[in-house]
This record gives sequence, C-alpha cells and structure tokens, in this order.
Amino acid sequence: MLRKKILNLPDYHLYDGSIPIVDFDKLYPYEEAKTYVAACIKPLGKEYETKMNTALAEGWIDVYETPGKRSGAYSSNVYGVHPYMLMNYNETLDQVFTLAHELGHTIHTILASENQPFATHDYTIFVAEVASTLNERLLLDYMLSKTKDPKERIALLQQAISNITGTFYFQTMLADFEWQVHQLVEQGQPITSDKLKEITAQLDSTYYGDAVAVDELYHYVWSRIPHFYRTPFYVYQYATCFASSARRRSSRAGPRALGPPAWGACNPRGAKSPPPRAPGESCPATSCPPAACPTGSLRSAPASRSPCRAAAATRSWACT
Repeated sequence: MLRKKILNLPDYHLYDGSIPIVDFDKLYPYEEAKTYVAACIKPLGKEYETKMNTALAEGWIDVYETPGKRSGAYSSNVYGVHPYMLMNYNETLDQVFTLAHELGHTIHTILASENQPFATHDYTIFVAEVASTLNERLLLDYMLSKTKDPKERIALLQQAISNITGTFYFQTMLADFEWQVHQLVEQGQPITSDKLKEITAQLDSTYYGDAVAVDELYHYVWSRIPHFYRTPFYVYQYATCFASSARRRSSRAGPRALGPPAWGACNPRGAKSPPPRAPGESCPATSCPPAACPTGSLRSAPASRSPCRAAAATRSWACT
C-alpha cells in the first residue's frame, strides 16, 4: 500500500487514513473560503451563482464555533423564507469543503421550494446528496487549477481520495451492514451486540481484506452511526449520490447539463408537477407526485425505469 510505504508504517490500520501525507496546516479565513466557493460553481449557470451569492451575503449562515453550539454542519429549510445553515467553521481545508457541501443543500432546497407547493417540496433521499457532493467536486477542480503550492495540491488530492473512501466505499459497506441486519429482523432472528459485531467483522474482512489491520474496536462501528437509528436506509444514497455527482461533473455538454434542471430529472417530489389528470386516469409512475394524482393511484414502476420510486415515500432530510 502506497500510504503505508510513504508513512513508513509496519502495519496500516484504518485510523492511519487520518494521517496527512504532508505537513500542511494552511488556514483559510472565511472570507477567502467564500470566494473559492462562489467562483467554483460558475459552471452551474448565472441563476445558481446569483442564489449562491445571496446565501453567502444575507446572514443565512451561523458560521463560527461558539460555546454550547452543537457540532457538525447542516442546512435547514423554512418554506416560504429560505434555508438557514449551521457551520462550525475553523479555517481548515475540510471546512472549506463543508461550506461548499452545505451550500449545495441550500440551493437545491431553494430550487425545490420555488418550484413546488409546500406539500410536495421535499426532495427524496435518493437525490439529497447530489447537489452537495457536486459542489465539492467543483471546488476541488477549482482549487487544483489555482494552487501553486505542491503541498496544497497533495492535500487537495488527499481530500479527494478521502471522499471516495469515506463517502462512497465506507457508506456502501454500512448500507450492506444495515441490509443484513434488517434481513435478520424480517426473519424473526434476535439482534444482539455479538451478532452485530459478527456481521461487521465479516464485512471488514470482505471490504478491506488483508490491505489493512482491522482492530477489534472497529467491529463496534455500528454503535456510533446515528443514521441506523434515526433515519434507516439513508446511508446507501451517499454512495449513489456521489456516483451521480461524478457523472454530472464529467459531463461535457456545457453549463446547462450541470445546472439545476438536471436535479429535477430523477425527483418525483422535487420536480415540477405534471398537468392534472382526469379522475380515474392513472399517473405515469416515473413522474407524478401523489398530490397531482386525483385518484391517488400511483402505478409501480420497474426499478430499471425509476430508481427514485422506492425512495419517494421516504421522509427526506435536507442534510446530515
């Protein structure tokens, strides 16, 4: 393993992934971070840029850490007003990317609210992380194009690799764990800490093999993942949205292909409603939200046609 060799480690543990390869401790003042984020999203078009500048300039963001403030970051909507964002900005590179991420949620939410009535403005979890992770990718591209510092370039590439392992690979493993546990529940099997540990140990072996040394305590990772308990079957869409945003970023069709209309394409509750239908007429399974269907009879669609459909009835969360 390359990192093991560079860091000169006898064994490589999962927690060694947090060790920076280079000594890079540059700080990014908030005003500087705002300029990076505002500049990187220009490929998304003028409308998106205008909304982004409004969000950054008009007091929607609680920026800095303060005593008693909860940790993390999120975007929370007030329909008919605008979203508010919580940050704990500490001038690190990671927080610059967090700012871009949460602003993706904020602008996505604004667009959904502007195009939907209250009853149908929530977007499904299947698309909830597309806008946020796309913003991160655009920020990475922008900062790589501007930096002249070799250490900063390495730090940025390390950030990108960490996103792949943490947002795509690890979340897929968590989704695998969650599915296996729910299978046991459906079979009427008892769920104990020993059983959860056994499933995790098997997955650690499957996903990491002999590339890393997995410590015993990592087999209890299920105890610290709040999504398992608060929002079941959420983690899978970090991986699907990450892959979707990668596809959007690689588009060569110009800004319109990256712009806001793209997010409505696979979003039954966050896209524009189709015209009203006559009583008794079924709604197309790929497009009609429940509020637009006079009979309330949505047809089921094959997964290959409408992967969003399974998530349409799931409560959406603006951010985690």
